[in-house]
Amino acid sequence: MGNHHPVQSMTDVASDRSQLTAQELSLQQTNVGMMGHVVSLEDRELCRSGIVLGELIQIMSVTARGSVIVKRASGEQMSLNHALTPCIRIKLIQLN
Repeated sequence: MGNHHPVQSMTDVASDRSQLTAQELSLQQTNVGMMGHVVSLEDRELCRSGIVLGELIQIMSVTARGSVIVKRASGEQMSLNHALTPCIRIKLIQLN
């Protein structure tokens, strides 16, 4: 039926390597709805947050002050303050 694309879960998107792009951004450079794999953690505080390299996250909210709420692959939402967002880089996933 035309160009109908089923909605994909974060797990489905993560398993489809053909959709990866080469673009990497810090969380402070992202917009709501972007999704990607964590490729860099540049702050010791982040080790305690539970976020790990390779983890798939989706940007749920970005404030004017630079804080970001992300949704982890587990479904958990996590708030990251403006001091931490420049320290996390993700490789974006292109959603078709």
